[in-house]
Amino acid sequence: MRKFVPITKDKFADFCQHLKQKNIDAYLIWDMEGNRNANLKYLSGHPEDAILILFADGHKVLIPWDTILAKKLSKVDLVVNFKKFGKSYFGAAKLILQEKLGKEFTLEVESNISYLTLQFWKKILKPAKVKVLRPNNNSANSYLRKLRMIKTAKEIEYLKKACQITTQVVGDIEEFLKQNKSKKILTEIELAVFAENKIRERGGDGISFETLVACPKRSWSIHTYPRAGQGNLNQPGLSLIDFGASYHGYCADMTVPFAMKKLTKHQKQMVEVVEKAQYEAIQNIKEGVFGYEVAQKADKIIRDAHMNMPHGLGHGLGLETHDPGRLSLKPEDPNLLKNWNPIKLQKNMVLTVEPGVYSQKHGGCRLEDDILVTANGCQILTSSRFITV
Repeated sequence: MRKFVPITKDKFADFCQHLKQKNIDAYLIWDMEGNRNANLKYLSGHPEDAILILFADGHKVLIPWDTILAKKLSKVDLVVNFKKFGKSYFGAAKLILQEKLGKEFTLEVESNISYLTLQFWKKILKPAKVKVLRPNNNSANSYLRKLRMIKTAKEIEYLKKACQITTQVVGDIEEFLKQNKSKKILTEIELAVFAENKIRERGGDGISFETLVACPKRSWSIHTYPRAGQGNLNQPGLSLIDFGASYHGYCADMTVPFAMKKLTKHQKQMVEVVEKAQYEAIQNIKEGVFGYEVAQKADKIIRDAHMNMPHGLGHGLGLETHDPGRLSLKPEDPNLLKNWNPIKLQKNMVLTVEPGVYSQKHGGCRLEDDILVTANGCQILTSSRFITV
């Protein structure tokens, strides 16, 4: 294990300066089981289960569940053992805040903190005159998300490795499907388990998210539930697998459509439309282009074929499978349009490009690759394709 904090010194100084400009004295991040927050690792290097308090002067205090692990992995100024405060994270945080800031200060808390938890924070900080802020479009949280959209050299290195592993597993999947073509029943779970094992064999930390496998009878669903079941892949129609490797906590995300038996004329057309839409989208990705403009290119091809894509074209990748950044159409709802902030693509953003079409009658087809935005275009980091067996 080695210490690695994703945020660079320049970005960290930039963020602290933003806190000062907004008159925010401290920024609190909460990450616990069932309530994860990637900003914890982004700012401290510690992967999970902790409270991080970042003061505007750059001082970082970590209150972890596992203090030994925190001392090995995190880069902070102080690691605090909450057990010395009656096993209370809140009690430890209160003392740390008030020792440094006194009894009158402004605190911004992360958006994943529930309303009830927020009220509890306000209660325990009394009688201090504390102004507790929730994230909005102009908050420190929003500013931090913008910083996370642009990946550093080390982050890109890890993302490329995660994508390389995932692409290698696509070849393994194709061979696995060929070997099992003669089986009467090949279940979704069998393929999911195979892919996940191969990710680890090829050097991945694990999976980026729960592997989704959909047989022809379920591929019409964008995100099947359960993600992989007992459905039989070895039957006519469109199937797909949506999966990704994690490497040093960085996520890849690929969707590979495939068919083990014959397709109808319409199903073949679905595959062709999705391939064309993805190609057109990727050709239009470069620094300075708005994300919605890329989404429009793919959407037009799909609509011209009298089909429908009921989701965005792509999303950011990084410490989370859905990291900041997106490729999605301009909202049509006037209320949504009021708060809409179009995202302009910038060099070193990493995004998915995943056009898909779905029909309860014909099934679904989604083709997903991961790309790195460059000054003059983009670098394709994965190699998805339609597989026929």
